[in-house]
Amino acid sequence: MNFRRSIRTRFALILSSLMAALVILIGSILIAVRARDQRLLLETNARGFAETTKRQLCEIWKLYYWSGSYKFREQVRQTQALNQDLHRILILSVSGEVHYDSFESPELTLRAERVKRRLEDPELVRAAALPTMWVKTTEIPGRGEALFIVAPFFEEWGRHPYSVLYVFTYEKLHERVRESVRSTLLLTLLAVGVVAAVSSYMARKVVGPILRLTGEVRKFSEGSGEAVKLVATGDEIEELSRTFNEMTERIRTQVEKLEQANKELATLDRMKTDLLANVSHELRTPLAAIRGYVEFLLEGRLGPVNDQQRKALDVSLRNADRLTKTINMLLDFSRMELGRVTIRPAPFQVGRLIAQVVSGIEKEAERRKVRLTMRLEPELRAVEADRDRITQVLENLVTNALKFTPEGGWVEVGARPSSNTNKVEIWVSDTGVGIPLEQRQRVFEKFFQLDATPTRKFGGIGLGLAIVKSILDAHNSEIEVDERVGGGTVFRFSLTAVHVTTESGIFYGFLPVENAAAEILAIDDDEDFLALIKDTLSSHGYAVRVATTAGDGLAMAKERTPRLILLDIRLPDRDGLDLLYALKHESATKDVPILIVSVVDERIEGKRLGAVEYLVKPIDRAKLIEAASRALGKKPIERMKGATA
Repeated sequence: MNFRRSIRTRFALILSSLMAALVILIGSILIAVRARDQRLLLETNARGFAETTKRQLCEIWKLYYWSGSYKFREQVRQTQALNQDLHRILILSVSGEVHYDSFESPELTLRAERVKRRLEDPELVRAAALPTMWVKTTEIPGRGEALFIVAPFFEEWGRHPYSVLYVFTYEKLHERVRESVRSTLLLTLLAVGVVAAVSSYMARKVVGPILRLTGEVRKFSEGSGEAVKLVATGDEIEELSRTFNEMTERIRTQVEKLEQANKELATLDRMKTDLLANVSHELRTPLAAIRGYVEFLLEGRLGPVNDQQRKALDVSLRNADRLTKTINMLLDFSRMELGRVTIRPAPFQVGRLIAQVVSGIEKEAERRKVRLTMRLEPELRAVEADRDRITQVLENLVTNALKFTPEGGWVEVGARPSSNTNKVEIWVSDTGVGIPLEQRQRVFEKFFQLDATPTRKFGGIGLGLAIVKSILDAHNSEIEVDERVGGGTVFRFSLTAVHVTTESGIFYGFLPVENAAAEILAIDDDEDFLALIKDTLSSHGYAVRVATTAGDGLAMAKERTPRLILLDIRLPDRDGLDLLYALKHESATKDVPILIVSVVDERIEGKRLGAVEYLVKPIDRAKLIEAASRALGKKPIERMKGATA
């Protein structure tokens, strides 16, 4: 009996030892599996969290940080609350400059001068410029293991201004693993005298839920977006599944809110664009007619004008130009905000362009009693850029310099080969009021004014320099602003030089029509503008017929084929591009050159459908004559001999 009990005891001890070893082995496996899955879950969630929140953080940073950092910090705190493993958030520029750090003191934003900080780790600096997400696990002194994620942020039109650095710690994961170890040891002590059925039961209760939870987590990590099914075990596994479920629900709610907000913003953008297009059509076309007839009056074509009347007409023309520039600036900025401005680079002579811009603004400089000069160093190479957009950059910079330069001062526009032999440096300097050091970067923000008080001396809506920066950003060119020695300001930027041959000379004009008058058909729904076109072209030897609808224009073109057709895009009975397509597929008009003159800038589509020229209203009458002459194949002659680029 004692022997049997001894055998039974030894067998029980052996069985208990085997069961204990088995339970320890199983427990160790379960701990390893859980630790692995928890780590995978943390890293997967961290990636998804970074991808989901980066756009919201960057958009809110642009919106709130300068106007009230406490609002932005509150948004950051709310974002951090969504992920218990998130330790730190930094917003970086692509060059590695730290714009925001969740660890920084709020007092930094109250200083007059912003403290510039850069990342010290060169690997993180490189990661900030990458177009894709960068992930690395490393050690933080005093915090242990951490997961670094750098998520790039792209604006709607594709520019990469910022990246967001997320730092996640594994402290919570390690706590959960330690809890699992303690639970396993307790199970081991209780399982010493348990038979195989109990061990099987325990295995079914422990391993089964983990596998189910792992499967649910894996489906979520693969992007199913479905909620994790609750694993009812009554222990940490159930708590883990419930916690993960709550977290996924919060993420889904935030994503839905962001998607709804994006839809609302897209709707508002479309409404704004439609409104601006309609307003531009109602303002720019009448302005073109007003400007044209004022010029007629100044030229004396409608009768003699005395000095007092001429002075009043000069004021009217100057204010019409000012209103036109303001409307164009608003439209350009709206298109840039929506990413609808296309950059079309091509080689051109930058010296010729500078001379053209200076010539066009000379009268404004004379009126302000400011000396406007240009300095072009020899052996300037051609540059590759969008000529129209660079013209807009120079006009905005020169106009801005004239506005802030007092009487008797001067403004200089120049170009020279850069120290980098593959660049051409362009600058605009003035002897104006200057820009304080702490505000030199803010001048490129939209609607920013150095003096925003109602009694400010200088006018404007604060978009000129913002448009300049947007255009140069699209050219991958950085604009710099410095103080000029002796007082004033210098704006400078560089363009890529190319080894090509471009046209020589500065300005070109065109000979009048030879022999019999060339017949032109103008199709536009604005009768005042049609009258201006007819008067302008007729005075240069052209015969002009007009039509106010697409139907009448098509019929007149087929009845008697013109030498040239001037076409508006917005017509009351048919879209102008549709009419252009029809004219190019009519046997009688397919070879007739078509010049589009419209407030709508559909240049790419118009050229694709066959238009030879595209002018955007309001237009200068001289440009209209030159465009018509080019379309009719006239040979150019130089107006300014001896000029070189």
